[in-house]
Amino acid sequence: MRGNDLLIKMENIDPAYIEAADVCSRKRSNTWVKWGVLAACLCLVIAGTFIGQKSAAPSEDNNDTIISEDGVNIPQMEVSLAKIDGASMIGFFIYNGNCYVEYERINGADILGEYIGTATGLIDEWTPQEGYVEFAGSVKGDFFAVKGYDPEFMLCMKDAAGTVSTYICNNGITLKNGADLYEDRLHLSDNYSAVQYETRESWFNSKNDLYQMNENDEVISNFIEQMDKAEFMLWDDVIEKEGMTESTIYDTELYHIYFKMDNGTTTHLRLYENGYVRFEGILDVCVQVPEDSFNSLVDLMNTHTDSELVAVIDQTEVMFEKCKNDPELGAYIPKYEVPGFALSAAYISYYIEPQTGAETGTKEICLEYDNLTDHKLWYGITITWKDEYGINGWAGPMIDNTELSVEKLKDYEYIKESIGATEIDVGVWFDDVSVVLGARGTDAESAFDIFNSVL
Repeated sequence: MRGNDLLIKMENIDPAYIEAADVCSRKRSNTWVKWGVLAACLCLVIAGTFIGQKSAAPSEDNNDTIISEDGVNIPQMEVSLAKIDGASMIGFFIYNGNCYVEYERINGADILGEYIGTATGLIDEWTPQEGYVEFAGSVKGDFFAVKGYDPEFMLCMKDAAGTVSTYICNNGITLKNGADLYEDRLHLSDNYSAVQYETRESWFNSKNDLYQMNENDEVISNFIEQMDKAEFMLWDDVIEKEGMTESTIYDTELYHIYFKMDNGTTTHLRLYENGYVRFEGILDVCVQVPEDSFNSLVDLMNTHTDSELVAVIDQTEVMFEKCKNDPELGAYIPKYEVPGFALSAAYISYYIEPQTGAETGTKEICLEYDNLTDHKLWYGITITWKDEYGINGWAGPMIDNTELSVEKLKDYEYIKESIGATEIDVGVWFDDVSVVLGARGTDAESAFDIFNSVL
């Protein structure tokens, strides 16, 4: 099937996708763990997943349907954003006639392999069907193989912030036993360095109550072994079989378990009562692990046996330190912080070399500060190069640092009548670097102190 024949069906949406999409709008990412949630947030539902039947011939009623004795056949998806609410959330692109859907985002992992192609990013909810062609997608940029993984299953992109997003081809594949996914594609058994878990309640409410398992290799290995042997089945079939509860099958979810792989990627699994296990990247199918192996693992998690609580790291502070230590623009971060405000976000972006993903220099640093008592008041600092003026969204007033004074800055101060607060928007040149301030609730005197503390 050609790429422009693809269509993502939205009928009979799995409530887990909807649940995860709702969570995604409220949850902050927790380093490598939470990015797996994005696969569910994408709300991409596979059209026509069929369990294999022995001696069954390919169906003639639906060209997308392939019924085979080889296992669960997940046909190529047909894609359309026209009927999807919040379509801009969806991260995917078309390669070799299949959709590659965003799975997780990773910082600090060296996983970029060879350059494969460039996604055009030309698809949005208004794109006509003929626009769904090879390399089109809702994301734009060069994509690469992932070191150690088959590019027919997983690819990746690197953004300006240095974050690598992995994309999984969760369609156009056939899965019979767990090993077809967990070993042949994800290489799970011999390549994980840590195992962490949290309850469904922690995951859903973003509590980050993560525990790391220690000294449980035998139980974990046995669980993986039994998962590899189990045959895949349709999740819809499980719903029909197990879903006659007072609530729903989704309330039987017990744990999210994260196998942190040696290369920095994560294999994220969902565990349900009665031994059902789903991979976050392909939620349409599952395996059922035998009771003994499944319960042995779950009992360890219930009691936190040989497990320790994982310390939650303040990623904003980590990123702020990275910004301050940047050899190119870090020195231009103002040392003065306005009293009553606290750092709420820090970002850094780089120039990325096409087709290699190499970082060739720092492009921009952004810092955001929120008022401690009034959420309507804030200020932000953007630091970039003089040559980027007008390119990164700022083409407002600039003055040279030799002109810097409170009186000069008052020319750019005004009152926001709707909230009765002072606003100021102005930038200052420091040689070939621009430092731009946008603020609400900050006057010219405070702006002067900010700019005067640079260098």
